[in-house]
Amino acid sequence: MREKSQLENASRLSGFLYGLSAFSGNMRQYEGAAYLLERGEQSLSAGELINGYFSGQFEFQFDPPEALKGGLHELDKCIGAFAIQDSKRVKEESIPDLQNYLSFRAMDMIEDIFWDDYNSLDVIKLRHKAEPSEDMCVFYCILSSSQMLVIQFNDYSRFRSDVPPI
Repeated sequence: MREKSQLENASRLSGFLYGLSAFSGNMRQYEGAAYLLERGEQSLSAGELINGYFSGQFEFQFDPPEALKGGLHELDKCIGAFAIQDSKRVKEESIPDLQNYLSFRAMDMIEDIFWDDYNSLDVIKLRHKAEPSEDMCVFYCILSSSQMLVIQFNDYSRFRSDVPPI
């Protein structure tokens, strides 16, 4: 898939993440997405870039950024935790293996996006400071010298008492 453009590969990753929420049977409670942003010449923070992307729609308030010291290896584990949110369609004992496999597939798509810079990427985590009436959102930002890939997980379950939060 490396012959596709970075934007096409980011779109493919986004569709994959969105499909995982449908697979778990909770696409109205959990959602995953990915988008690629240009960092440009300005020295904008990851939060400022995300808010610029959503300009006019919503402005996120973020907790302080958390650098993932393990980089992409640590991100691999984080994505796995979000990959399957419940076990309605999967046997409970199969979930860890499935999470590992789905995370591996997502990481492979990330490698397709950043083929030339894959070993020099920084990863940070941002969490939206949600008010009681807002969705919970977690952002993993993968930073290259010129771009930022955002992997966003939304949790709408806080409005339902029968669904565990992320």
